[in-house]
Amino acid sequence: MLLLTNGPLRLLFMAQALYWSCSLIGITLTSLVGASMAPAIELATLPLGLLMLGNLVSVHPLAMVMQRRGRRVGLCLGALCGVAGGLLLAWGIYTGVFWLVAVAPMLIGTYQASAMYYRYAALEAVESAQNGRAAALVVGGGVLAAVIAPEIAGASRDMLPVPFAGAYVALAGLAALGAILMALLPDG
Repeated sequence: MLLLTNGPLRLLFMAQALYWSCSLIGITLTSLVGASMAPAIELATLPLGLLMLGNLVSVHPLAMVMQRRGRRVGLCLGALCGVAGGLLLAWGIYTGVFWLVAVAPMLIGTYQASAMYYRYAALEAVESAQNGRAAALVVGGGVLAAVIAPEIAGASRDMLPVPFAGAYVALAGLAALGAILMALLPDG
């Protein structure tokens, strides 16, 4: 009932589902793409490693943005980084430029870091007695992603002439929807 009556929780639940869909697509395909494009097999997991590095180095700056400008601004910024990362990665795959495929996931890592704050935004949207339930509802958006992400990845894999480039365009589209949802959050 809490999810049905609380607008910000609905937005955060949907944004969590979109984020995890992006994450599942990114984590699954980034190593495959890296292995197929790396100039040396030792570099195959560099894109995935830089995705994680992007997450790590973004947590503190995102927290500072949210502290100064509000959670909505930081969450939108993170999702927009996901859009940019997905599009750059798709372009890198399409053009066969490995360095772009390796570096672009850092922006997706920033999206990943921002999405970890969704549960905290959920806590701000309810009375303290409902905190546990609100956080669980938002995190539950990942269950929806487990259902939709494989379908989206499969449908978009060959959307463009170069395999997997379309999946990253789809990732960018999902992140764009997430940015729109975060822009609809109340100030806070």
